[in-house]
Amino acid sequence: MKRNRGLALMVVLWLGLILLVLGLALLQRQANQYSSSQSLVESSMAYELALAGLETARLRLDKDPEFPPHGVDQVQFSLTEPVYDVDNQSLRGFYVLDLDNRWRQAPYYIVKITSVGCWPNADKPQSRRKISVKLDLNPTHSTYYRWIDWQDEGSL
Repeated sequence: MKRNRGLALMVVLWLGLILLVLGLALLQRQANQYSSSQSLVESSMAYELALAGLETARLRLDKDPEFPPHGVDQVQFSLTEPVYDVDNQSLRGFYVLDLDNRWRQAPYYIVKITSVGCWPNADKPQSRRKISVKLDLNPTHSTYYRWIDWQDEGSL
């Protein structure tokens, strides 16, 4: 009788150990899924910030023919701007724009724009996403500027 109780105790302990290991494995799997989904959210935020930078550059080029301000022999222009939520209080992130004006004049009428979305801050972002495009400024093609050669360079 005592032998059966000892055997039963060993079986219960082994079963408990097996259940503990399975539970820890499930917790690890959930933690990995949470981490990967969080990375996806952060990458999406950085992508949207990069798109906001491209749209800002397109609108500024459309409204102001002297944008970007340039000095003598300056062909590159960079700026970093914050992006706020619709309440204009909550900071959503930043974008960094680089404009290359080497081919802006005739016969090319092209401005190369690189936008990097940085979330949640510009100095040490948790996630960055880079998009490079060329903007066709040729006035004979249409009444609005259009994107050509779009390249999503992914997360950095």
